[in-house]
Amino acid sequence: MKKIKITLAALVAMVTMGTAVNAQTTFGIRAGVGMTGIYGKNTDAAENRFGYHFGVNAEMPIGNDLYFQPNLLFANKGLKGTNEGVKVQQMYNYIEVPLNLLYKGEVGAGKVLVGVGPYIGYGIRAKTKVGSESESSSFKDANLKNLDYGANLLLGWEFSNKFSAQLNTGLGLANIAKDGGEFKPKNIGFGISLGYRF
Repeated sequence: MKKIKITLAALVAMVTMGTAVNAQTTFGIRAGVGMTGIYGKNTDAAENRFGYHFGVNAEMPIGNDLYFQPNLLFANKGLKGTNEGVKVQQMYNYIEVPLNLLYKGEVGAGKVLVGVGPYIGYGIRAKTKVGSESESSSFKDANLKNLDYGANLLLGWEFSNKFSAQLNTGLGLANIAKDGGEFKPKNIGFGISLGYRF
């Protein structure tokens, strides 16, 4: 909980600072769906599963068509597979902070979006579903590390009415298993999201 508070405080400070320095800072909302999974050593049996995300962001101009874009998202990730013929799903909920360098170039009546940057996430809840039975637990009880981090990339289009659509991909760089032995899973995801700027 302390790490979540520190992360939120840092994001609020960045947004407040950006607003004070530049009146052109804008705010937006974003939500999307996609496929999430894991990769890494001894993860071949894992399959991708449906996931989703939603949250808010700010855009602070830093140069010609360049912006700093911090995000605050709720992200649902995980994987699925089978164990002795029984379907198994694992779902991980994160508070995630992607920090993007965003290019917005005008093309016709809209703008092309290209963004890249790191992200940091903090796991808040895990859920395991075996067949029709499901059980929620803390990350600690699920033998998972709360901290996740990695890199993300986006490509999209912002319409003249302030709505936008973008493709997203996130590549985790942290081994999220607390004591997985030779099992070293890292998060990965691909999706699409819609947004709106105020």
